Formats: sequence, structure tokens, C-alpha cells
Amino acid sequence: MKNSSLTPSLGLLAVALSAAIPSLALAQQQLSDVVVTATRIEPPVQNINSDITIIDAKQIEQQSGRSLSEIIAQSAGLQMVANGGLGKASNILIRGTEGRHVLLLVDGIRVGSATLGTASFDNLSLNSIERIEVLKGPASALYGSDAVGGVVQIFTRKGGKVFQPEVNVTAGSFGNRQANASFSGSNGNLRYAFGAGYLKETGFSASNEKAPFSNFNADKDGFEQTSAFASVSAEVATGWTIDAKLQASNGTSSYDSGEFFNPTTDMVNQVISLGVKGKISPTWITSLRFGQSDDKSKTFESYGTDSYNTRQQQLTWSNEIKSPVGTVLTGLEQTKEKVSGTTTYDLDSRTINAVFLGLVGNSDAHSWQANLRHDHNSQFGGSTTGMLGYGYKISPQLKLNTAYGTSFKAPSFNQLYYPQYGNPTTLPEEGRNFEVGATYVMGAHEIKVTRFDQRIQGFITTLPAVENVPKVRIDGWTIAYQTELGGLNLKTSLDLLNPRNVSNDLLLNRRAKTQLSLDASYQMGAWTLGSNLQSLSKRFDDSQNTVELAAYTTADMYVNYQVNKDWAVKAKVNNLMDKAYETALGYNQAGRSYYLSLNYSPK
Repeated sequence: MKNSSLTPSLGLLAVALSAAIPSLALAQQQLSDVVVTATRIEPPVQNINSDITIIDAKQIEQQSGRSLSEIIAQSAGLQMVANGGLGKASNILIRGTEGRHVLLLVDGIRVGSATLGTASFDNLSLNSIERIEVLKGPASALYGSDAVGGVVQIFTRKGGKVFQPEVNVTAGSFGNRQANASFSGSNGNLRYAFGAGYLKETGFSASNEKAPFSNFNADKDGFEQTSAFASVSAEVATGWTIDAKLQASNGTSSYDSGEFFNPTTDMVNQVISLGVKGKISPTWITSLRFGQSDDKSKTFESYGTDSYNTRQQQLTWSNEIKSPVGTVLTGLEQTKEKVSGTTTYDLDSRTINAVFLGLVGNSDAHSWQANLRHDHNSQFGGSTTGMLGYGYKISPQLKLNTAYGTSFKAPSFNQLYYPQYGNPTTLPEEGRNFEVGATYVMGAHEIKVTRFDQRIQGFITTLPAVENVPKVRIDGWTIAYQTELGGLNLKTSLDLLNPRNVSNDLLLNRRAKTQLSLDASYQMGAWTLGSNLQSLSKRFDDSQNTVELAAYTTADMYVNYQVNKDWAVKAKVNNLMDKAYETALGYNQAGRSYYLSLNYSPK
């Protein structure tokens, strides 16, 4: 294993900031992005007091050959833990919380495994994604259980005003080959988008000699996936629309399980939803949405077959009512979780009924948000969570904000009932978070500093047994800078994290205390050149802090060439320095890899 240091990377950050800060004398940039995840309504991003990151389709396209988890983890405040390459188990850690503390939504519908208790990032196709919003900080007051660390919401593609077909093919290292095709458009009041994709990679060995339980096998562990998406919406009356959405992925992934056997897992992820939204009056918008997500896996091991299936059904009625003090949000939500498979659980289903209330508003230099939610879980009874946020613009350039929120996370079915592992006395985790931030915007420049302090009571640990730890504390800083000058786009962030078990003052495992990200691109006519650098300090793989994972730095580069208005060519090199590194002990990440893409999108 090669070692790496953060020192050169921190130097790069210092140079970038020192070069940029003297330029903060331009007119204030006008932000126009609209976000949904932070409030469940659509206020402009400048009125949001929460810490949120937006990843658009263009950024995703520039990440050819990477997984969804890797793309998300390049954002400030996020880290990734993965057991190998494409299609292998991965988790996103938001501000040092657990993977199970991240709520994943696809078009507002919950997606994840109720047996593992984590979001399902590994088999979601990139070709259906139009936009990703990442909300950092507890959001149980908006969405209930799971949103202890934050929320990742994926918005799938939808129809535009004109007919738009698109075809994309990619070939690259590790036998990677991809093909995607889609079309979208409109016909009168009807809008539509349809697409399908195929991906196959022969891969590399997911594990190495340090793999736990003697799982190492030097063979290649590949991944194959087919996917499809569909979106249809129609305006059925003035101010009223109905829509239907589908996102589905079928994948097969190979793993390691010792020298003489190479298991595979068949995965199915599907999300469907139906909705209606309209104006009851000029000040009242109502919506009703039903959705269902399926997370299925079947693993073929030497001893037989294991299958785990989760089905979540969700019905949400929400209302937005304009008032003199802002937009009032109110609604009801019911979620039903059902698990099945080869493992027998003492209890295999639960129902969560919720009522929520919120207020989002602004006046002159002030902006505010308040949310309250009560969830009744058929297993654990009632839980009430809340959130308060306030922002104040000291000047047109400088805004201060603060927020306080509480959260909870119900134990997974595995943590409760898995044979010889689960503990049926495990209780839900309860968290509280306080944060303050400052955002300075001048012209095309933005500097954002956030200080957060999260404390979780009854933190669930699994080793040596499933139990509730009295308390953990995760506090830290995120410092981010971005600018757009001419053809140059620059984003950089520094995360300083202190995640620890208060009982013994040991660090929580697999979290880097320091993380630097630097993303730059430059456009010259038909050419776009870009690079991304990530540098993470050392971590511990175990909760006793005895097994160290080395620090590492990786760099990616890409070049895009717009041949003409219809054709584009993209080339990318990932892990340019061919760094050998691990995010989990004994599991490899991809070395230097090359990808070439051809895109046809007639205008």
C-alpha cells in the first residue's frame, strides 16, 4: 500500500484561495437555482438556510465510468466507503454520520434496504438522473426516520418542450462498456421522457490479502447492468397536472468469498410513482403522490442461495399555503415496509404514519424556516422531531445563518432479528444538531463556512454485538469556495471532522478527519478541460482504533470536445497517479483507468 500526505493538497487550497480572494470586488452574482429537498417546497436557493449541494446532469456526464456513490462523495462534507468497484456495496457518510443515517429519495420516494437499514446506491443507473440534491444535516422533521445525517434526492429526467433524442456510448478500462439511449419531448399538454441503458465491466479483484474472513480471491469481480426509465406528465386542467414515473435497474455483481468460490449477487431496484398536483386557490397548492420502491438481492454462495427483499409503499398528501409570514407546508404521510427472503424474521413488516407541518419565509434581510413532524412507528411508537432555521443578510454580500434540528433512526430488521446477530431490545437512535454558517458572495465568487455539532444518543453499534452506545459526538467545519471567471469554473472545499464515541473518546471508524476536494474546469470554444482532486487523511477501520487505513490523494482529468452542434467526444482518466487505496480494509478501489465516450444529441 502506497502512502499519501495531505500537505501538498492543502498547499493547493491555500494558493487557490489567496489568488481568488482579492478578486471579490465584482457585482453580486444572482442565484436562480430552485431546491426542493431542504424544505419540500420550491424556494430559490438563496432563501435556504440549510447546507445543500446541487449536482446537475452536466457534472454527472463529466464523470464517465464512475459510480453514483463516487460522484456524490466528491461534494463537500461527504465521504464514501465501498467494498470494491462498480456494483459493490457502498455507503455515503454525510458529515461523519453512518451510511444508515442517509435517506435516499428518488423523485420523493424512499429507496433502500429495510434489512440492512441503508440506502441503495449500488445499482441505480446514472443515465436516468437529471439532478441530485444533497441536504447536509438532520432532516427527520421533514422526512422522518433515516435522515439523521442528511438526504440525497435524485430527480429523474422529464420531458421538455421540444423533441430531443440522445445516444451515448462509452468504452474504457477494466473492460468497461456502456450504451445509453433516450428521447424526450412534448405533444400538446403531454410531456414525456423514456430511456434505456446497458453497462458491463469485467472489473478487478474486489478484495486483497487483508480482506476479513479470508475472503480474498485474486480473480476479477465484474458488474453488468440493464436499466430503463420513463416519465409522463400531462396538464389535465388549468393549474392541474398528473404524472407517472418509473426507474428500474437490474444488475449482477461478482464478489470474493475465499480462493475457490466467486459468488454473484443479482440485484433489482425499481421505483414507480403516480402523482397529481394542482391549485385549489391562488394561495393553495395541493399534491397527492403514491410510490413504491423495491430493493431485491439474491446471492449465490458456495453453501446455497440467500435472498433479501424490501418493498416500501409510500402515500403522501402535502399542501402549500401562502400566508403573510411565508409558505405554510402541511401534510400526511404513510410508509409501509415489508421484508422477505430466505431469512425468517420475528417480525417482517411495519407501518409508519406521519403528520408534518412547516413554514418557510423571508422578508428584507431575514429568512426563516420551521418544521415539526410526528411519526408513529408500529414497532416503536411515536417520535416527534423539529427544526428551526434563521438567516440574516448583514449586507448584500454577507449572509449569516443558523439551524437546530432533532432526528431519529429506527433499527433495521437485521439489527433487530437477524439470527445469531440481531438484538430485539435495540432502541431507535435520537440525534440533535446545531450549526452556524456564513456565506460571502461577490460577483462570481462565493465563500461558505459552516460549523456543525451533532450528538446522537443510543448510537447503534454492531461489533462485538448489536447494542446502543450511550452517545457519540460529531463536530467539525466545512470551508468551501467557488467561482466562475470567463471560461474557468473552480470549486474547492476543506472538511475538518471530529467523529468520536463519547464513552471512550475513540474515533468512529472509516471517517477521515480531514478531506480536501478541488474541482476545476476551463472552456475554450468547443473544448472543455477539467480535473478533480481529492485528498483524505488516515482513518481507522475498526471502532477500537487499532487498524489504520492510510491517507490517500487521487486526481482525475477529462477533456470534452464538441465536434458540432450534434456530436461530442469525451475522454477521461480516473486516478491519474494510479494510487492504491482502501476505504474499507481489504477491499480495493480502481487504479488508473481510461474512458472514451461519444455522444449524439441532435439539436
